[in-house]
Amino acid sequence: MEFENKVYHSKVFKDCSEFLIEGISDVSKQILSFGYEFLAPIENYLENYKEYLDSHLLLIKMRDILFEKDKFSNLKIYKDVDNKVKNYLEKKNLLKKPLQYYSWILDSIIKSINNLKEWRIISVKSEQIFKTSKELFEYQAFLSYSSIDKALSFWIFQYFKERNIFLYVDWMFGKYYDNGVNSKDQLEIEIKNSIKFIYLRTLNSEISSGKYTRSWCGWEIGRSYQYHVNNQYICDDFAIGPINSPSILDGFKEFTG
Repeated sequence: MEFENKVYHSKVFKDCSEFLIEGISDVSKQILSFGYEFLAPIENYLENYKEYLDSHLLLIKMRDILFEKDKFSNLKIYKDVDNKVKNYLEKKNLLKKPLQYYSWILDSIIKSINNLKEWRIISVKSEQIFKTSKELFEYQAFLSYSSIDKALSFWIFQYFKERNIFLYVDWMFGKYYDNGVNSKDQLEIEIKNSIKFIYLRTLNSEISSGKYTRSWCGWEIGRSYQYHVNNQYICDDFAIGPINSPSILDGFKEFTG
């Protein structure tokens, strides 16, 4: 797996299905496969026809791909996406830009994938990895992310793992606490133990079209200035532009892999 100029969500879902292949349920496998097979041609279309993008044509493209991929029609996510596309097409005036419709469809798929039971299994298994294998890695980096982006953060963990770097991802390795004080204590320890801080920037990690970060991301970014002022990186390969850049990220370097 490699970071390219752009890492599309379809690739993430495809890779995750391979990482999770052992013990993954048939339904989960289908959902991840649908995410890949539906999005791959759409993302290719968005990349190759930037100058000619039109909301109506994009939705027609989505409708046609859904028709071709009717082998997934038993899935709830297929039906949800199909209904969304139909509802958009029924409107006479499509006032939003093409990427807005793409992001709404993508958001539905991400939320469905985020609910896969396999993530809960991974979080339990990860504790053992954390205790027995952490010291075998060259160094530790800390990932700040939205909890909605489990597939993306898992994909990035694998990316770093292949390069002998331990990436601390809280949902995988952190303990669950009922109060914010203990949660902050735990996160601060891991931020301090890391030599690099990476912020995974997506529409889920920010609000108001990128003007502000989510509360926990904002807190983690704030703490990173104490320990990693020269080693702060922003990974926005997954962001759907154009979105604003929060001022709290001023001074962050671009993570290029």
